[in-house]
Amino acid sequence: MQTSSPNNINYVTCAAGVDRDGYWWSVVETYGNSQQATQFFTLRFQWMNNQPLTRDCTIITNGSNFLQVYLDGTLVFASKSMNLLMPEPFNSYLEVQSTSANNMYVSTYTDYYETQSYLVKVQDVPRGSTVELTAGSLVLSKTVDHHDGDSKGENKGASVVFDIGPYHLPIVSSIKVYNSDHELISSTSGPISIWGGDVYSMRGSEVSHDSGD
Repeated sequence: MQTSSPNNINYVTCAAGVDRDGYWWSVVETYGNSQQATQFFTLRFQWMNNQPLTRDCTIITNGSNFLQVYLDGTLVFASKSMNLLMPEPFNSYLEVQSTSANNMYVSTYTDYYETQSYLVKVQDVPRGSTVELTAGSLVLSKTVDHHDGDSKGENKGASVVFDIGPYHLPIVSSIKVYNSDHELISSTSGPISIWGGDVYSMRGSEVSHDSGD
Protein backbone atom coordinates (compact mmCIF):
# COMPACT_ATOMS: atom_id res chain seq x y z
CA MET A 1 0.00 0.00 0.00
CA GLN A 2 1.81 3.11 -1.26
CA THR A 3 1.26 6.83 -1.60
CA SER A 4 0.35 8.04 -5.07
CA SER A 5 2.44 11.18 -4.60
CA PRO A 6 5.15 11.46 -7.30
CA ASN A 7 7.55 13.06 -4.84
CA ASN A 8 7.96 10.33 -2.23
CA ILE A 9 7.87 6.55 -2.25
CA ASN A 10 6.32 5.85 1.15
CA TYR A 11 4.56 2.56 1.71
CA VAL A 12 3.47 -0.17 4.11
CA THR A 13 3.72 -3.81 3.10
CA CYS A 14 3.30 -7.42 4.18
CA ALA A 15 6.41 -9.25 3.02
CA ALA A 16 7.54 -12.86 2.90
CA GLY A 17 11.26 -13.52 2.56
CA VAL A 18 13.40 -16.58 2.01
CA ASP A 19 17.13 -17.30 1.88
CA ARG A 20 19.44 -20.27 2.45
CA ASP A 21 18.78 -20.21 6.19
CA GLY A 22 14.99 -20.26 6.08
CA TYR A 23 11.99 -18.00 5.61
CA TRP A 24 10.12 -15.27 7.45
CA TRP A 25 7.09 -12.98 7.38
CA SER A 26 7.25 -9.28 8.21
CA VAL A 27 5.34 -6.00 8.16
CA VAL A 28 7.47 -3.11 6.92
CA GLU A 29 7.03 0.67 6.72
CA THR A 30 9.23 2.78 4.47
CA TYR A 31 10.01 6.36 3.50
CA GLY A 32 11.71 7.40 0.29
CA ASN A 33 12.29 9.91 -2.44
CA SER A 34 10.82 10.00 -5.94
CA GLN A 35 13.10 7.17 -7.10
CA GLN A 36 13.25 4.62 -4.31
CA ALA A 37 12.59 3.77 -0.68
CA THR A 38 15.48 4.91 1.50
CA GLN A 39 14.37 4.19 5.09
CA PHE A 40 12.96 0.85 6.25
CA PHE A 41 11.26 0.15 9.58
CA THR A 42 10.24 -3.37 10.55
CA LEU A 43 6.95 -3.25 12.44
CA ARG A 44 6.59 -7.01 12.78
CA PHE A 45 9.01 -9.89 12.15
CA GLN A 46 8.43 -13.61 12.58
CA TRP A 47 10.98 -16.27 11.71
CA MET A 48 9.76 -19.67 10.45
CA ASN A 49 8.39 -21.42 13.60
CA ASN A 50 6.09 -23.60 11.48
CA GLN A 51 4.48 -20.61 9.78
CA PRO A 52 2.57 -21.41 6.59
CA LEU A 53 4.18 -20.54 3.28
CA THR A 54 0.93 -18.93 2.12
CA ARG A 55 -0.82 -16.36 4.28
CA ASP A 56 -3.75 -13.95 4.15
CA CYS A 57 -2.68 -10.34 4.78
CA THR A 58 -5.03 -7.42 5.45
CA ILE A 59 -3.76 -3.82 5.70
CA ILE A 60 -6.12 -1.17 7.09
CA THR A 61 -4.92 2.43 7.04
CA ASN A 62 -5.90 6.05 6.50
CA GLY A 63 -2.42 6.79 5.16
CA SER A 64 -1.77 9.18 8.03
CA ASN A 65 -1.75 7.98 11.64
CA PHE A 66 -3.88 4.82 11.67
CA LEU A 67 -2.57 1.38 10.73
CA GLN A 68 -3.77 -2.15 11.45
CA VAL A 69 -2.29 -5.29 9.89
CA TYR A 70 -3.76 -8.78 10.12
CA LEU A 71 -2.13 -12.06 9.12
CA ASP A 72 -4.60 -14.92 8.70
CA GLY A 73 -7.18 -12.94 10.67
CA THR A 74 -4.85 -12.31 13.64
CA LEU A 75 -3.94 -8.72 14.49
CA VAL A 76 -0.12 -8.48 14.32
CA PHE A 77 0.31 -4.69 14.37
CA ALA A 78 -1.88 -1.76 15.41
CA SER A 79 -1.20 1.92 15.97
CA LYS A 80 -3.10 5.21 15.95
CA SER A 81 0.02 7.37 16.14
CA MET A 82 1.86 6.61 12.91
CA ASN A 83 3.43 9.20 10.62
CA LEU A 84 2.88 7.37 7.33
CA LEU A 85 2.91 10.40 4.98
CA MET A 86 0.70 8.52 2.49
CA PRO A 87 -2.05 10.89 1.29
CA GLU A 88 -4.93 9.32 -0.61
CA PRO A 89 -5.50 8.00 -3.21
CA PHE A 90 -3.25 4.99 -2.61
CA ASN A 91 -1.40 2.83 -5.10
CA SER A 92 -1.31 -0.91 -4.45
CA TYR A 93 1.32 -3.35 -5.67
CA LEU A 94 1.73 -7.12 -5.63
CA GLU A 95 5.23 -8.14 -6.64
CA VAL A 96 8.10 -10.54 -6.19
CA GLN A 97 11.70 -9.31 -5.86
CA SER A 98 15.05 -11.07 -5.91
CA THR A 99 18.72 -10.29 -5.33
CA SER A 100 19.66 -12.71 -8.12
CA ALA A 101 20.39 -11.35 -11.56
CA ASN A 102 20.60 -14.83 -13.09
CA ASN A 103 17.21 -16.34 -12.26
CA MET A 104 13.56 -15.49 -12.78
CA TYR A 105 11.11 -16.09 -9.92
CA VAL A 106 7.35 -16.28 -9.90
CA SER A 107 4.90 -15.66 -7.08
CA THR A 108 1.15 -16.26 -7.07
CA TYR A 109 -1.41 -13.94 -5.47
CA THR A 110 -5.13 -14.61 -5.06
CA ASP A 111 -8.19 -12.81 -3.70
CA TYR A 112 -6.83 -9.27 -3.91
CA TYR A 113 -9.43 -6.63 -3.07
CA GLU A 114 -9.82 -3.09 -1.75
CA THR A 115 -12.73 -1.75 0.31
CA GLN A 116 -13.81 1.70 1.42
CA SER A 117 -13.66 0.78 5.10
CA TYR A 118 -13.27 -2.10 7.53
CA LEU A 119 -16.67 -1.31 9.07
CA VAL A 120 -20.23 -2.37 8.18
CA LYS A 121 -23.16 -0.31 9.42
CA VAL A 122 -26.76 -1.41 9.96
CA GLN A 123 -29.03 1.54 10.69
CA ASP A 124 -32.64 2.44 11.46
CA VAL A 125 -33.07 -0.48 13.86
CA PRO A 126 -35.21 -0.25 17.04
CA ARG A 127 -33.48 0.37 20.32
CA GLY A 128 -33.09 -2.76 22.39
CA SER A 129 -33.00 -4.99 19.32
CA THR A 130 -30.12 -7.30 18.38
CA VAL A 131 -28.46 -7.40 14.95
CA GLU A 132 -26.67 -10.57 13.86
CA LEU A 133 -24.36 -11.51 10.98
CA THR A 134 -23.85 -15.26 10.76
CA ALA A 135 -21.57 -17.01 8.27
CA GLY A 136 -20.76 -20.63 9.15
CA SER A 137 -18.95 -20.63 12.49
CA LEU A 138 -18.62 -16.83 12.41
CA VAL A 139 -21.30 -15.07 14.44
CA LEU A 140 -21.22 -11.29 14.90
CA SER A 141 -23.89 -9.91 17.21
CA LYS A 142 -24.61 -6.49 18.67
CA THR A 143 -27.50 -5.19 20.74
CA VAL A 144 -28.66 -1.61 20.19
CA ASP A 145 -28.50 0.37 23.42
CA HIS A 146 -31.82 1.64 24.74
CA HIS A 147 -30.33 5.15 24.88
CA ASP A 148 -29.43 5.15 21.19
CA GLY A 149 -31.79 6.65 18.62
CA ASP A 150 -32.91 10.07 17.57
CA SER A 151 -33.17 13.14 19.80
CA LYS A 152 -36.99 12.87 20.05
CA GLY A 153 -36.69 9.57 21.90
CA GLU A 154 -38.56 7.63 19.26
CA ASN A 155 -37.97 3.91 19.00
CA LYS A 156 -36.10 4.14 15.71
CA GLY A 157 -33.04 5.64 14.10
CA ALA A 158 -30.41 3.67 16.02
CA SER A 159 -27.52 1.87 14.34
CA VAL A 160 -24.83 -0.72 14.98
CA VAL A 161 -21.38 -0.98 13.47
CA PHE A 162 -19.44 -4.21 12.91
CA ASP A 163 -15.66 -4.41 12.50
CA ILE A 164 -15.06 -6.99 9.76
CA GLY A 165 -11.41 -6.10 9.18
CA PRO A 166 -10.06 -9.42 10.54
CA TYR A 167 -12.11 -11.54 8.15
CA HIS A 168 -11.62 -12.69 4.58
CA LEU A 169 -14.06 -10.76 2.43
CA PRO A 170 -16.71 -10.84 1.29
CA ILE A 171 -18.57 -12.29 4.24
CA VAL A 172 -21.50 -14.23 2.80
CA SER A 173 -24.16 -13.83 5.45
CA SER A 174 -27.73 -12.85 6.19
CA ILE A 175 -28.34 -9.80 8.35
CA LYS A 176 -31.05 -10.48 10.91
CA VAL A 177 -32.66 -8.18 13.46
CA TYR A 178 -34.29 -9.62 16.60
CA ASN A 179 -36.42 -7.89 19.21
CA SER A 180 -35.72 -8.10 22.94
CA ASP A 181 -37.55 -11.47 23.06
CA HIS A 182 -35.22 -12.74 20.32
CA GLU A 183 -38.03 -12.87 17.79
CA LEU A 184 -36.97 -12.22 14.20
CA ILE A 185 -38.43 -8.89 13.05
CA SER A 186 -36.38 -8.07 9.97
CA SER A 187 -33.73 -9.60 7.70
CA THR A 188 -32.13 -9.54 4.29
CA SER A 189 -33.88 -11.66 1.66
CA GLY A 190 -31.15 -14.28 2.07
CA PRO A 191 -27.36 -14.60 2.35
CA ILE A 192 -25.60 -11.68 0.69
CA SER A 193 -21.98 -10.69 0.03
CA ILE A 194 -20.95 -8.12 2.66
CA TRP A 195 -17.94 -5.87 2.11
CA GLY A 196 -16.24 -3.31 4.32
CA GLY A 197 -17.87 0.10 3.88
CA ASP A 198 -21.35 -1.31 3.21
CA VAL A 199 -24.32 0.43 4.84
CA TYR A 200 -27.65 -1.35 5.38
CA SER A 201 -30.99 -0.05 6.63
CA MET A 202 -33.93 -1.78 8.24
CA ARG A 203 -37.09 -0.97 6.29
CA GLY A 204 -39.96 -2.81 7.92
CA SER A 205 -39.42 -6.55 7.70
CA GLU A 206 -36.55 -6.20 5.23
CA VAL A 207 -32.91 -5.17 5.70
CA SER A 208 -31.55 -3.76 2.45
CA HIS A 209 -28.34 -2.29 1.14
CA ASP A 210 -28.25 1.49 0.82
CA SER A 211 -27.52 2.21 -2.84
CA GLY A 212 -24.57 4.49 -3.42
CA ASP A 213 -22.78 3.45 -0.20
